[in-house]
Amino acid sequence: MNRKRGRRPGKVYPQPDNIFEGIWNAHWGKIGTSEAMLIAMFCPYRLWGPRKLALWEKEALKGLPRAPWSKKLLKQLGRRLEKWDCEIGPCIGRKIATGDYQFFHQLGAAVEELAKEEPQAHSLNRLFALEYKLLCLTVGQPFTVKGLGNFYGQRGHRIDSSTLSKMYHWARLAKVRKLRAIPGCY
Repeated sequence: MNRKRGRRPGKVYPQPDNIFEGIWNAHWGKIGTSEAMLIAMFCPYRLWGPRKLALWEKEALKGLPRAPWSKKLLKQLGRRLEKWDCEIGPCIGRKIATGDYQFFHQLGAAVEELAKEEPQAHSLNRLFALEYKLLCLTVGQPFTVKGLGNFYGQRGHRIDSSTLSKMYHWARLAKVRKLRAIPGCY
């Protein structure tokens, strides 16, 4: 009699090459490492839309004391928005020309995720493991299982020893690499 052995198939989390991409994957789920999420996350129009800019320009021209931006900063912001348009335009144009409908579905899902008021992390265990690894690299202390267990405890998260060991081995291989703003568009 042939029986299926081993662990049941479940969620598969890819081994993180980059700590930042791993954190995004643990926080946002599958959509977190897609090009669409990076575009939606770094889009300057998400924070500063044309209407806000026009309002700030009016306040700056009137010389109101509550104006958050000076004229110089508004010029720099306008240049950044123009640069973004020049960089993202050809990328989106290529996606339209190739008929990449999946990209636009991912972009819609990414915008919906970012619009949520209180987004929930998809995998707290993995998120905490990578955050601790990044903290260790920043401070210069060794990344250990005991330290990771203490980090979980400080966050009020209980974890058993076997899962702790798995999270340690999973996060141990993550490296710090430069995160490209828009992969595949340059």
